[in-house]
Amino acid sequence: MFDSDKRVLVRHYLDQGVAKAEIARRLKIGRRTVYNWIAGGKPGHEGCEGKYGPRPSKLDCFKEIIAVRLAVYPQLSAVRLFDEVKAAGYTGGYDQVKWHVRQVRPQEAEEPLVRFETVPAQQAQVDFAEFQLPWGKRHALLVVLGYSRRMWLRIRYMGRGGGMLLGIVTGL
Repeated sequence: MFDSDKRVLVRHYLDQGVAKAEIARRLKIGRRTVYNWIAGGKPGHEGCEGKYGPRPSKLDCFKEIIAVRLAVYPQLSAVRLFDEVKAAGYTGGYDQVKWHVRQVRPQEAEEPLVRFETVPAQQAQVDFAEFQLPWGKRHALLVVLGYSRRMWLRIRYMGRGGGMLLGIVTGL
């Protein structure tokens, strides 16, 4: 686990009222490390800021332009936004814009997954595949029951189509 993850856990355990020595035991770090992290500021909130706070960047004056453009057009690319802030007077590089856009771009909510449920003995999915092996062609038949998701697999040499139908009936 990285230091930043452990620092977040230190904050979590402190909020729960866990003793500092117990936190050190749980995270397998020294007790003094826990005390130093607490004394150094806010555990779980340190990062690349350093002890003097976040450094100003050339992009700070143009972050509002990026936020407004992304609010209106959330799919704008970082290249396009870079061109727009450059036209507004930005003298920095593309990477700063790209990293900022990744952090502030509004994310679309993912569609919830709706499982297709069936009652027992109602539905099965059948898949059929051919394999060319060094000793000849083989066929695989896979049957997955819809309710229990139980799988049945049969690999065999089938010279005729009737073997497939027999395999399906046997699998069910």
